[in-house]
Amino acid sequence: MKIRQLTELVKSGVVQPQDAFSSVFADCESLADALKLRKLWSINASLKSHTIERGEGVRIAVTGSGTLDYLAELIGDALCYEGVEAAVYTSSFGEYVSDLMNEASSLWSFDPDFVVFVTDGSRLWESASLTNTAEETEDWIRKDIELLDRLVSCPSGRSCQFLALNALPPDAAFPGSLRVSQPGSAWRFVQRWNQELVDVLGERAFIIDLFFEAARVGLNTALNKRQWFESKVPFDLDFHVKVAQLASAALKNARTADKKVLVVDCDNTIWGGVVGDDGIDGIELGSTSSRGQAYAAIQSHLLRLKDAGMLLAVASKNQMETVEAVFSDHPEMVLRPEDVVSMKVNWEPKADNIAAMAIDLNLGLESFVFLDDNPAEIEIVRQFLPSVSTIQASEDPVETLQVLLDSPLLFRNSLTQEDADRTEQYRSEVGRKQLETSVSNYDDYLRSLEMSADVNAISDLTVPRAAQLINKSNQFNLTTIRRTEVELKSLSEDQGWNIFLIRLSDRFGDHGIISIVLTKVRGPVLEVDTFVMSCRVLKRGVEQLVVNTLIDIAKMHGCTEVLGCYRPTKKNSIVASLYEDLGFSHSETSAKEDRFVLQVADYQPFDHHIAVNPAELGD
Repeated sequence: MKIRQLTELVKSGVVQPQDAFSSVFADCESLADALKLRKLWSINASLKSHTIERGEGVRIAVTGSGTLDYLAELIGDALCYEGVEAAVYTSSFGEYVSDLMNEASSLWSFDPDFVVFVTDGSRLWESASLTNTAEETEDWIRKDIELLDRLVSCPSGRSCQFLALNALPPDAAFPGSLRVSQPGSAWRFVQRWNQELVDVLGERAFIIDLFFEAARVGLNTALNKRQWFESKVPFDLDFHVKVAQLASAALKNARTADKKVLVVDCDNTIWGGVVGDDGIDGIELGSTSSRGQAYAAIQSHLLRLKDAGMLLAVASKNQMETVEAVFSDHPEMVLRPEDVVSMKVNWEPKADNIAAMAIDLNLGLESFVFLDDNPAEIEIVRQFLPSVSTIQASEDPVETLQVLLDSPLLFRNSLTQEDADRTEQYRSEVGRKQLETSVSNYDDYLRSLEMSADVNAISDLTVPRAAQLINKSNQFNLTTIRRTEVELKSLSEDQGWNIFLIRLSDRFGDHGIISIVLTKVRGPVLEVDTFVMSCRVLKRGVEQLVVNTLIDIAKMHGCTEVLGCYRPTKKNSIVASLYEDLGFSHSETSAKEDRFVLQVADYQPFDHHIAVNPAELGD
């Protein structure tokens, strides 16, 4: 939907769903369009009987060099359209150093969940000099990033995540070879500064690559000298919209689970033509034509998404043997059968096939994205499976490729080994489902899985996966306390804390790390700060294994009680009764949480069907 269509519908009194606004904002290219959308949102919200869906609240501080009010407001708008209720703080011009360094500043008093840091490229350009040697340039950059490293840190006792925008190069520089040959040129200076930013801050801040985005749209479009000289606005006003789109996508992605499955149609989507009519040799794919090359490029991008952790599935109205033959035998097919976790090729409604995939893979429909060239198929899925996100493929495969490259639905902030192994993990889920239907009872099913687990203390190698689980798990998450990688590393070195992770495998394959638990010793009490688990291993005995491990840790520290807390959110109701189901007694209720206690002396270990390898839980 375009903003013109949305305007006509809203002004005629037709209430529009929230996702219509997020979709239109993602396509906005100017500040004028973004402001028009803001006005439409207000009108839409005021229409009779319309209720805006509200998500979890988030507090965002926007700081850095330059005047940032436009950017802060646009980020707030974008998150609002996504159902995220955002409170936004903006540093005053020139105050970012004092705001970040002073623990009593207005910024830290605001208590942000996220801090967005904006770098003004002109500060770097003015510090560059063609006469500087490589050593002098490196020394200046190192000292500047060291200061930024100190600034981009949460005060003690606070928990927040940073997003850092890298710097834009100058839109005018010395012509000819000096721009690229001299280490002190502004162009090379900014590139080197950006690389040092990633090297130093990449593990504890999300880096948003504005340099790349400016290269796509053109520096003369991204920057505006007059606006900078007159009001110190760091980007052209229209480019603010693109920056807000990127920042809001990163912010939303940092707190919500990634889309896990991309379901693709075949005909005129990942190859050209209709294979049932044209035959395997007649479809457009590969070097035979320019369109065929574009379709191959689409498949190559899908393969890159798979490598980043996205599961690929196929839903096509075709004969199964025909589609299988293309995947297996076509010489220029990039995707192969082993790259796909589920293939539903039949004449049933695609909405039904996607719903069946969700059951087969044990994933919620909100994890799915559907790509199809047929507007009718897209609309049917929207109507019958509103939780599934959709992407409309174009008749032009080059446009489809660009849509996939730009789609915030496919955004990723991080990559772990579990992401890289995800396709194989979920392909094995089909075998588990078949086994479950073949046994007479659930206990026999668990036994026949031949499960084994490693229970180990957190390490530098497992911190990224631990942070990913903590920040993206919303359903099986008892307290929804979020932790950064830096915080996890710091807590792992604190003698009063124990952090352990569980890796689960069975006869069908390795699930990877599926649970993380943080505990704190408080005198005679072992307090469970965080208990997170992947829902795909729910009710397989991991919950019981966790409690057995908690008792072992309590005994190791001489604790007499284990205390667990449940803080309800809109998404974690599935664990509301977990502690009581595991033998804890309800002890206290407050406005924010319920508390449960388990006596160590009275505890009888749970039986389960998981063979536990010798644990390494630390001291």
